[in-house]
Amino acid sequence: MLLRVYWSSSSTNKIAEHFPAPEEFDPSRFGNGKAAPAYSNIPFGSGPRICPGKEYARLQLMCFLHHVVTRYKWEVTNTKAKIAGGLNPVPKEGFHIRIQPYNKLA
Repeated sequence: MLLRVYWSSSSTNKIAEHFPAPEEFDPSRFGNGKAAPAYSNIPFGSGPRICPGKEYARLQLMCFLHHVVTRYKWEVTNTKAKIAGGLNPVPKEGFHIRIQPYNKLA
C-alpha cells in the first residue's frame, strides 16, 4: 500500500483554531506583540534554524504592499485559472492581473 502525505506550509496559517478568520486579509494579525502559536506559521523556518532576516523581510514586504495597494487598482484577468499541485500550489498559467494607477482612472 502506498501512502502519500501532502503538506503545504502555506496551509498551516489557515487553521481557524490558531488564526481567527484565516481567509481574511488582516495585516495586523501579528502586530502589537501578538504571536502565533509555536510552529503554526513557518514561512521563515522555525526553532534554532529560523531565518535571521525574518523581521527585515517582513518590513520590506509590508512597505512594498502598502505602496502597491494604495497607489494601484488591481484586476484579476484569469479568474478561472487551474491550480497545479505540488509542494507549493500555483496557477498553471500564472496569476495574471491588470494594474492601473488610481490617478489615471477618472
